[in-house]
Amino acid sequence: MICPSCGGELVIRAPKEARFLFCDNEDCPAQLVNKFVHYCSKVGMNIHGFSDAGIELFINEGFLKTFADIYKLEQYKSKIVKLEGWGVKSYNKLIQAIEKSKTVKMENFLFSLGIKNVGIGGAKRLTQHFNNGINEFFEAIESHYDFSKIVDFGDITAQSVHDYFSKPQHNNVISELMDYVQFKKEEKKEVLNVSENPFLGMHVYPTGVFQYKKAELKIKLEELGAIVESGYKKSLDMLICGGDMSKSGKAIKAEKDGVKMVSEEYLMQYLK
Repeated sequence: MICPSCGGELVIRAPKEARFLFCDNEDCPAQLVNKFVHYCSKVGMNIHGFSDAGIELFINEGFLKTFADIYKLEQYKSKIVKLEGWGVKSYNKLIQAIEKSKTVKMENFLFSLGIKNVGIGGAKRLTQHFNNGINEFFEAIESHYDFSKIVDFGDITAQSVHDYFSKPQHNNVISELMDYVQFKKEEKKEVLNVSENPFLGMHVYPTGVFQYKKAELKIKLEELGAIVESGYKKSLDMLICGGDMSKSGKAIKAEKDGVKMVSEEYLMQYLK
């Protein structure tokens, strides 16, 4: 089958027994839009107000080809302010958001790159492993470091990191990004011991409705040292239930499997 966006051949992937069609062409226009959306997302570089439609428009206008082009948009000011739906006010807001995004946590930057199999949890583990040192991380790439040594990383994720940085086009863009991006130094947080923090090292899965968005809740749990699973498993240490979960399928399964269940109220005692 053919990709309707770029005309390239689609490939079949079957993660977890489901079968999906994917386009592997990195130059595919649809993929390019998705990459920029991911880069600018809240969990990524958090460029507030840069909508999917705006990103697609700028790509079609030729303003954006690589991530580094985001930081060069001022050269197109005269053209941007004349675009439909834009103007001086919208342009200024975008430039301010881009300027603010230049100072970022290393974990959010790594996540924003869209490395296959590296979500925000994996990006955070990389950041912690290299003590928030981006240069140390790049040196590890060059020395073919075995990332599978990192707790809960695994061979597939480790290989995905090396595969991403083995491509010259990725390294060229990142090298250029380093002229614009600087990294926040993480303040050392007081770590709760096991008796004070029942989530430390626990395999957990949150289900139901929470006051936090899913991505934010995952980050909060990982800050507590929890290992957040992608779905319900019998091997879970804890099912975290948001809202009234008394009749939910997962709660029934957890009760049957002997998995400990805790409420959102219980979790909130340990979040700062």
